[in-house]
Amino acid sequence: MKKSKILYFITGIVIGAFLFAAVPAIAATVTATTSTWTFFVDGEKDEVSAYSIDGSNYMKLRDALRIADVGVWYDEPKREVYIETDKGYDPDYNGPVGAVDTEEAKDAEEAAPTEDAAAAGNEANTEGAYKITDYYNSEGKLSELGEALPKNNDGENVLTLKKGDIVVVGDVQYEVTAESLDLQFYSQPSLDQVIVWWTEYMNSWLESGKVAEVK
Repeated sequence: MKKSKILYFITGIVIGAFLFAAVPAIAATVTATTSTWTFFVDGEKDEVSAYSIDGSNYMKLRDALRIADVGVWYDEPKREVYIETDKGYDPDYNGPVGAVDTEEAKDAEEAAPTEDAAAAGNEANTEGAYKITDYYNSEGKLSELGEALPKNNDGENVLTLKKGDIVVVGDVQYEVTAESLDLQFYSQPSLDQVIVWWTEYMNSWLESGKVAEVK
């Protein structure tokens, strides 16, 4: 039942081969923008992180399997993804006990940014606005500040903002109107593309009422 459920779901929303890909992996060849489509699951609106690439919608593997109610877990040290069709989706599920090699997990943990470094990135610009370009270098790749941001379960660098925080993209300032908002940072082909990408991202949040432009 669940296998057919997955097939129907993937076919319906056109996830395709990019299901496993994050924006950094494709940014060098194509442009990904935040999708303006609204997704409904069984008639209920679902807040997913979807992207538009060449007119098609793509979303994260975890979001897709969450909607399909299929189990998934990641072995970070080995960079492997396990999909379990006999289990329902559980965001806290980390695989069978002992599935991840403890020595490899320890090595991965030691290689990850320290809590102090992550905290430094998350608290950047607390006395003023959060300037998006501060998190990138002149080539459009993540700067040390961007790399120091905490990572989510998908390995993406994330800056969590609260209501009232100000974000600066180019010459435009945006105020966060949602209770909280996660900004996910991806490398881009150039610093100019950083501005273009984040402007489109912010405009989608303007339409959904999550941010407001500061006049």
